[in-house]
Amino acid sequence: MARSDTTAALAVSVIVWLLCWKTSAGCLPGPVSIRIGNVAFLDDQQFTWGLHMAAGSPSQPLAFLPQWPLNETFVYGPAGFCPDSYVAKACVGFRGGTYTRESSSTSASLSLPADEPGPFPKLSWGSDTLSLNNDVNLDGFPIGIVQNDWGSQGYHPQMALGMGVNSTLVFWLNSKNLTASRAWSISSGLIFPFSNTDVPRDGSLILGGFDRGRIASGGNDRATVQLSRPSYGCPSGLVVSISDISLNLKNGTNASLFPPTLSQSLSACITPDYPALLTLPRDKYFANFESITGTTLSNRSYGLNYYTMRYSKSDRTYDGDITIILQGGFSVRIPNDRLVVPHVEIDVTTGAYVTDEQEPDLLINALQDTNANDMPTLGRHFLTAAYLLVRPESEMFTLWPSSHDQPEDLVAVDSNGITSLELCPSSSRTGPDSVAPSESPSAETHSLSPAGIFGVAAGSVIGLASIAILVVALWRRRRRCQRTTSCIRARIGDPQPIFEIDDHRRSSYLG
Repeated sequence: MARSDTTAALAVSVIVWLLCWKTSAGCLPGPVSIRIGNVAFLDDQQFTWGLHMAAGSPSQPLAFLPQWPLNETFVYGPAGFCPDSYVAKACVGFRGGTYTRESSSTSASLSLPADEPGPFPKLSWGSDTLSLNNDVNLDGFPIGIVQNDWGSQGYHPQMALGMGVNSTLVFWLNSKNLTASRAWSISSGLIFPFSNTDVPRDGSLILGGFDRGRIASGGNDRATVQLSRPSYGCPSGLVVSISDISLNLKNGTNASLFPPTLSQSLSACITPDYPALLTLPRDKYFANFESITGTTLSNRSYGLNYYTMRYSKSDRTYDGDITIILQGGFSVRIPNDRLVVPHVEIDVTTGAYVTDEQEPDLLINALQDTNANDMPTLGRHFLTAAYLLVRPESEMFTLWPSSHDQPEDLVAVDSNGITSLELCPSSSRTGPDSVAPSESPSAETHSLSPAGIFGVAAGSVIGLASIAILVVALWRRRRRCQRTTSCIRARIGDPQPIFEIDDHRRSSYLG
């Protein structure tokens, strides 16, 4: 019996070694892509823009917004906690759907030690299946149900996906080897009713990598920045230094919003869910915008672009673009149709969306009074023109000008900032301990059950022979992998990585 145990233990050790070697040989777990767009509810009679996810069994579609410094995930139940003037349909649109725990066969009670710290609502905790897309369903995921209105007004009205430094979702996926790292990337897309572009285009939140199809100019134009410690002024830790903001006027000239006497850059926080392009101190900066454009704005939007400036019918609407220039020279130009957009709000008495093109929104929030000294923010509309990749393990993030014309092209990023064009084969990922089935010798396996160990002991000779065959097969595969671009890996950062698909030629793509 001792000999059998020894043989089984040796077999298990070799298998574990093979699995580790397989991972180093090329492929990484494929990134998880969550669509950002309009999510329909109530038999397609209502919709909300956000992360298209679902909870429960059968699945209940929900529109989430990522939030910082939130780490957990919370949803709104049937109560909704909307103002009394909101009819049910309007509340569903405002909150991004409704989650009914009693309607789910997979819901369960859950006790957590305390509510999420910070300015968040009280929550009643449970667990349920959280669906990130058609292929990734996380069984038993902790979900908080909101128990009160927390006064976030129109800034953070919806279901919330915690993306803080200790994000449960991010760690859950990575710890179960469902993603290669805690890296994530985001593009807001071009979505009605937030843009008056004729063709709506979805955005995406990518967990464990990025979408190469979203990066414009071959990836050569970029800014790589050190992550900051999250703070009250910037809960995301995504702080950039703006050296200039320039208005690109219709006559072909440019005009800076920075005062001529300003000798230093302006720090700003990237907050991907914030309902504006940017916030600016009214004194000096926004006052310069008003002076250059010949319009004084005092009205505010109380619609979907909450608390941004709003034109009246008599105002002269700005018709140019705007360019944001970061320290180091990286710049993002935002076209006029993503700066001045139709005003959209929910009719609280019917739930219908009402659009007003005569009094549009200017997607700038002028900071004044008690908020005059707040750190400026670059919000969700900034990410219609810029693509963001965050690498928490490397404490770095990268910005590129974004593209909306290419199909999705996912690239995995591991915890060392190494990327891989080869994604490990997998099918539906259904839970914290699930493993995707595959007939390939390189199928992903994360644990060996007691029954498996017994089988190895009972058939040790055949098992070891099979292992020897696998060793040879994987060795040959690795040799092939090293000679083809399907297994090229590269580091994102100052070193020049390789993404040109060519067996003989290497060129810089990212940095």
